[in-house]
Amino acid sequence: MLEVPWLQEVDWKVWMDSSMALPEGHSTIAYEVPAEETIDKLANLKHSKLSEVRRLHRDILKKLLIEIRTRGYSKGYQWYYPGQRSQGCWSV
Repeated sequence: MLEVPWLQEVDWKVWMDSSMALPEGHSTIAYEVPAEETIDKLANLKHSKLSEVRRLHRDILKKLLIEIRTRGYSKGYQWYYPGQRSQGCWSV
């Protein structure tokens, strides 16, 4: 860790006690979920108009998602949160 004079003044217990796990689909941990699992979950959303398209084109969407991750494109362009409008982002 950094050798800074204020380091010992931080109440790390408060930080640890107030932390919480992120939900599985949270965009900051999206890369940790395998592409196949991501596409399968999106294909099985009950109230999504794109579920059938995702089921029919699962293989190509998986390849697309892998390519997005390999090239390091923004996680926000992989999908948007189900139930929200994309506001310019496309959804896999």
